[in-house]
Amino acid sequence: GMTMIREDAEEGTLTFDKEPPARIICAHETVEVLSLALLGGTLDDAVSRYLALAGVRARNARPLVGYASWYRHFQDIDASALYQDLLGACSVLEGEDLDGCEPLFLVGDGYARVGDWLDVDESRFPDGLGVLASATLTHGMTPGLWLAPFLCERDSRLFVEHPEWLLRDERGTLVCASSRWSGAYALDTRMSEVRDYIARILRTVTREWGFELLRLDYLFAASMEVRDGMNRGELMADAIDLIRSSVPDSTRLMLSGVPLMSAIGRCEYCQTGPDDSLTWDDAPHMRLMQRERPSTKNSLANARGRAHLSGKAFFCDPGPLFLREDDVALSASQRVEMFVTTTSCGGVLITSDEMGAWDDTQRQRYHEAMQRFRKACGLA
Repeated sequence: GMTMIREDAEEGTLTFDKEPPARIICAHETVEVLSLALLGGTLDDAVSRYLALAGVRARNARPLVGYASWYRHFQDIDASALYQDLLGACSVLEGEDLDGCEPLFLVGDGYARVGDWLDVDESRFPDGLGVLASATLTHGMTPGLWLAPFLCERDSRLFVEHPEWLLRDERGTLVCASSRWSGAYALDTRMSEVRDYIARILRTVTREWGFELLRLDYLFAASMEVRDGMNRGELMADAIDLIRSSVPDSTRLMLSGVPLMSAIGRCEYCQTGPDDSLTWDDAPHMRLMQRERPSTKNSLANARGRAHLSGKAFFCDPGPLFLREDDVALSASQRVEMFVTTTSCGGVLITSDEMGAWDDTQRQRYHEAMQRFRKACGLA
């Protein structure tokens, strides 16, 4: 079960609000509801000791460096543009010391409707995504793919053909997990048909298409409604187990939109904050509409506050590094803050810039970023 920890600095108190079991406890049954450990010493020592007490060990993985399509193309991707980006990334990375790192090329959202992951848009990817994964391997990079496996959007075929797969609350209302796309709705991950469908998708993109790393997003959708005798923590753990059991053990998982304590020791990489924005704190109206919104300011603050987990629970993804100028509205000081945080507070250094279009100054800046990153990861 999940634990909400509230801090009151003025009162000097911590309050632990523990999620109870979601089923009747039988007579003479023992259930451990909450365990606390008071630890001293350095932060690193305390984190290591805590994870050992919790029985958590980080999965074997290398720090990631490379490219992701989202923060430049967003949903406007196609095979031609991504192949050009692949060549550009290779041209930059071939001049860097990658010893001990894993070079990644990550395909983001835009190749299919949310929920219809295997119905790849043929107008954008006429040869499918497997060809791109193969080309990525040929160029010496790890092929990665973004999915949100526990969602489907209203305009998807899945939403129309399988309304019985959708999660509903106690009033029978569909559970909306995001207002993005045409509206995204949670699937009931405890239904056997839904589990089979998710497993088939994950098997296909890894075993048949050849993607070796999956960036899985909006995972919290699996735990939005208590059901089937499970509380939210148990539902989240069960959903992650479903993912892990559906892919080869060698598949690297980068989890996003997930409670961090549900992810520790269960994935190789984890995003520790919200998405970044091309501005410092996103549009003003977004601050009024939702709490978990894109924000470079908040993303970097989260990265610094959770950096102590990196390499111990998983490698933290602190967010992208922007070096381009054209559409990124960050001040000089904000760019410095991004540079320092992304190169020193995690085990993932990803950019969405068109790396092949960088000028000499930007390439030198990236070289400096790589040196700082390698040092922070203990590789230099």
